[in-house]
Amino acid sequence: MNAPSSEIPEPSERPEEAPDQSPDATDLQSDPLVASPTLEPPPALGEPPPIEPPEYDEPPRWEPSSAGSWSGSRSGDQSQNRRASGSLASRVPPHNLDAEASLLGAMLLSRDAIADALEVVAAEHFYKPSHSHVFEAICGLYSSGEPADSVTVAEALTRSGLLEQMGGTGLLLELQASTPATSSASKYARIIQEHATLRGLIGAANEIAEIGYGRPDDVVKAVDEAENLVFQVGQGRVTDSMAQMRDVLSANLDRLEDLYERGEEITGTPSGYDDLDRLLSGLQDETLTIVGARPAMGKTSFALGIAAHVGIRKALPAVVFSLEMSQLELSQRILCSEARVDATNIRNGQLSAEDWTKINRATGKLGDAHIWIDDNPNISVMEIRAKARRLKSRVGNLG
Repeated sequence: MNAPSSEIPEPSERPEEAPDQSPDATDLQSDPLVASPTLEPPPALGEPPPIEPPEYDEPPRWEPSSAGSWSGSRSGDQSQNRRASGSLASRVPPHNLDAEASLLGAMLLSRDAIADALEVVAAEHFYKPSHSHVFEAICGLYSSGEPADSVTVAEALTRSGLLEQMGGTGLLLELQASTPATSSASKYARIIQEHATLRGLIGAANEIAEIGYGRPDDVVKAVDEAENLVFQVGQGRVTDSMAQMRDVLSANLDRLEDLYERGEEITGTPSGYDDLDRLLSGLQDETLTIVGARPAMGKTSFALGIAAHVGIRKALPAVVFSLEMSQLELSQRILCSEARVDATNIRNGQLSAEDWTKINRATGKLGDAHIWIDDNPNISVMEIRAKARRLKSRVGNLG
């Protein structure tokens, strides 16, 4: 392979035939790059100067740049990527400051608006930092049972040293004046949440790109991580799984103090089975309890017994997901268990007057219980988690 020439003439001055490669002294003196210390002005940004071709036969390598565009070793592509990078950098993340101001103003004027907002948005959903601080101050006052208006919120922000940085009490008064209607607080909150979801989707896409460019060894695990990021965005938040040890220990100590003050043996949700409750101290939060047994050993009856105990006797919400049995079959089994009636008699309709009395009594109990049944046979783990979270947001903590 011949070595490339160290000098490449400009395209407009390129001769049709190769010039003599041994210039004399007169030629060197007449060359402006040699005779004059002043160089030619650099070309325009969109027209980068030509670069030396590589000394090997392999094509140039292309890699993603930090701005999300592509960079390579060819001048024409570099100019295109430079323009693409600039367009990405100039984009403003999705947001709606008018909706944020309207919601905060409504929250300053109505406690009902605060309750509506808390069901949809959180402080991190606000695009403007000052709006996020005002939201946190309002929520802090609301959770402590104190009124949240421009005076109390201003006092809370003053104590935290943020009021003057945000522009003083004038900002709070402007927020109140910018609210078209306090009754539309839930609509403003949904607008804010939707824009926050779009920003989260952009962030998740960047993280997914990093996973892909990282050449992971386990591709299946990488896909699961990507799906989880998108799933978290769909839930309105992207969680940070990293925590410092002192923060985790602090949470543990708080929980231990609470359990010690309660002085109860069953610290979780009672399952209704005494031996199991003694072993597990009840069904604990943030834990997964798996029950395994051979077919026809009573796994479904065991699970339905827990659901009935939690939903009826403890008056806590419970949800049952079944991939094999229908809603009718499951509800019938719960009814038989509560009514203490033989399931065979219910299936064939051979019921006595006493059976009907028991069934009517049990039906009243089950009708008042907060028990949900989902019999979708094709449901996935992520769908189960999503439905459980949506149900929790509607009815509160699940049993």
